[in-house]
Amino acid sequence: MSPIIALAPLCLAVTTVQQSGEQGIYQRSSIQQIESRLGMYLNGEGNQAMLTAGESVEWTLKLHAGNVVVADAESAAFDPALQIVDSSGKVLDYNDDRYPGDQRPLLFWRCGKDGDYKIAALSYKNKTGGQVSVRYNIYETLDVLEAGKFEQKSFSTTKPFLLRVPMQAGQVMDIVSDKMGRPGFINYQFRTTIYPNGLPEISAAFSEHLRPAINGLFAPLDGNYYVLYQPNANRVDSGNVRVMARDFAPKTLRGHGETQTAKSPGGTPALFRLEVKKGELLEADASDLDVGSFLVVTESPDLAQYADDPKRLEVNPFFPTLRDAPPAKEPAFDLLPSRRGGRTAVFQARRDATLWIASDGKGAQGKDFSLTVHPAASDFAVGDANHSKLIVGKYDYWAFNANAGDVMSFQATAKDFNQVVVVRDPDLAEIRHDVLQLDQPTNEWRMVAQKPGRYLVQISCLGDGGSGEYSLFRSVLPAMAFSTANAAKGEISKGQIHVWKFTATPDQPVFVHWTSSVWNYGVAIYDKNGGLTSLPQTEIDAKNRLGILKVDEPRTFVIVLSGGSEKATYSIELQPIHVGGGS
Repeated sequence: MSPIIALAPLCLAVTTVQQSGEQGIYQRSSIQQIESRLGMYLNGEGNQAMLTAGESVEWTLKLHAGNVVVADAESAAFDPALQIVDSSGKVLDYNDDRYPGDQRPLLFWRCGKDGDYKIAALSYKNKTGGQVSVRYNIYETLDVLEAGKFEQKSFSTTKPFLLRVPMQAGQVMDIVSDKMGRPGFINYQFRTTIYPNGLPEISAAFSEHLRPAINGLFAPLDGNYYVLYQPNANRVDSGNVRVMARDFAPKTLRGHGETQTAKSPGGTPALFRLEVKKGELLEADASDLDVGSFLVVTESPDLAQYADDPKRLEVNPFFPTLRDAPPAKEPAFDLLPSRRGGRTAVFQARRDATLWIASDGKGAQGKDFSLTVHPAASDFAVGDANHSKLIVGKYDYWAFNANAGDVMSFQATAKDFNQVVVVRDPDLAEIRHDVLQLDQPTNEWRMVAQKPGRYLVQISCLGDGGSGEYSLFRSVLPAMAFSTANAAKGEISKGQIHVWKFTATPDQPVFVHWTSSVWNYGVAIYDKNGGLTSLPQTEIDAKNRLGILKVDEPRTFVIVLSGGSEKATYSIELQPIHVGGGS
């Protein structure tokens, strides 16, 4: 099996860079990352020279076809520029700014044929002169021009080398190495990825969104992308490198009812495309793969947002990240807990979008594996017809719709595992989290919906190690209306829930007279949206409470009573208050 060279970000030392005034428009951490990674392939002592205004200083280079020259220049006396000149004096490449706001030039040039060349430092527009320092490095390069085809070349073990990978906008590729460390072949490790303009890829790049499923390259724009490698742990002076670029064209998931599937060869990373609609709660499942495999979900890149335009900093993907970057779009989805291990992913779409699902394909060697996407939640019906079996390491989801102010009671029963019950509101915010022990097989709770929409109940086992049958019960408790014409009256015992509601209006203040034989039952008062509120009450004696209610706008009160250990008889009367006018 050919090893895959992981193109992953590195932990790097940070250096401080002198900034011009305009450079402050970028995020400092972004600039520091660029300087640190640039130092991997542009390093060493600078060549010092004195430049006369209107002239240039030059260094001769003997190059072979495919060599890459990387160079920069610094001067405290003038704004420097760099150019590559051939033996006839023709200028082949020129640069005067690393990126807008940084006046240090950065040359990244590939030689087309063997010959003598010069790297020349000069003053921008030949205005002034002074002391200048020029650094440059020359790299041997292996061209990896065709995906799926191995290329081979001999390299010294004492110097880093580059791979050149031409890519089109939107392409995702990784590098596969063959025969590494075998007789005649050397060992080497990934260092960094270099963009077509010579700047290094930084951690905000889109390729990070596919890791760890696919450790590869992503091309936001057409161009030649380079990968820097460092030979290591070799006992020879030189040896062969044999590599192949692997192209990940997203496979489209096809629908069969509510389920969509696609297949891909096992043992190989794969990329899938999925169209989602706002509000869909879905599970992506690749259970053919090993337990330690990974699925990664991300929104597909919007290539229309990228342009290699030095004047439009916000759309140029090769420049540092702007300090005041345009606000990002709302995330396309939210991830929810799913099966332990990386073979599944549960997510809810916030908006209509195209998603990419990346898999590392681990396992299923020699055969295809399937990626299946289906609704993640079962319908949580009213009543006791909700039964299922929890699988080890899995999270089950149940969904129900509710209106603001709905009063509901719930029961979850499981005898064979320690229940963990999580309730989420329509915005996926966690509003309840219960952890039960084995000697607590039944979990009961009451809820008043504070938002209209779909609610989720998540069932799992403490520690993810248990499994077994479980059941869920849900009831919606209708509210009984009362008013000044009829009181709220009843008897309530342990385990019972009574729900009452009335609406107060600004033109009619009322006395609230609440009597009860005992006060051992629970009382919770909500507004029409399920928010907690209260009623004015003053205790008169052991059985009577009085209050005056006056509102500035119509308000609905929902009173939920939960029976206590002793039966109670109660009455809530609303008596209108008539206020007479003066003479």
